[in-house]
Order: sequence, then C-alpha cells, then structure tokens
Amino acid sequence: MVGSLFDNQSHISPVAIAIPAFTFLCLVAVWGERLMVRGGMYESAAGLKVVNGFGTTLLPWDSITRFERSPAWPTSRVLVVRATGRRTAIVGTAQGARITWDGGETRDIVGELNGRLALWTGEHT
Repeated sequence: MVGSLFDNQSHISPVAIAIPAFTFLCLVAVWGERLMVRGGMYESAAGLKVVNGFGTTLLPWDSITRFERSPAWPTSRVLVVRATGRRTAIVGTAQGARITWDGGETRDIVGELNGRLALWTGEHT
C-alpha cells in the first residue's frame, strides 16, 4: 500500500488509494475495540449468553452438561459441553486467569461455572 502511494507510474492518485485503506483500518479498529468491550460471558436466570466478534450464542442452563478446560491448545480455554455433545468456547474466560465479577473473584472459572450449573440443576429438578 505504501509503495502504491509513492508510485507515480500507476497513474492512480495516492489519495484514491489512501482513503479506502485508512477507512478499512479505522473500521477494523472500531470493531476490535467494540469486541473487547462486549466480548465475554453474561449469566442470567435463563442461561449463559456468550458474546464474541461474530455473534451471540444463548446457552440455556438445561442445555448445558458441564464446563471443562480445553484439552487442545490453548489449554486455558474454557469450553461449554452441551447435552448434544457439542463444545463451545467461551470468549473472554481462561482457566487460571484472575476473573472478577459482582460479588466474586476466582482463578478456577471451570469449577465456579460447574458449581453454578449444579445450583441451577438442583433448583430446577
């Protein structure tokens, strides 16, 4: 891109190249910033909402079998195992990292989530 800006042989105005290129870079920066702010996991009485840069997945409590640490790299990734056997990664959570929320803090997020699932299951069975 920089070469094209300084190349006079292409007969394309450097401004015509720079404006779309910098617009694209700005859009990527805004998308990345928004992802960092919104991405993660949100808990409600209905279930968990997993938000990432490509969409939102609602996981009702009754469709979750357990939470586990990823067996493949990166092993700190937290997975939701659904009743169907499908595994979904939770963006913004990592086993062993310090995770804080209203009223708590943990480094064992898998154990915490399995505990919350057991509480929900105990109340609804």
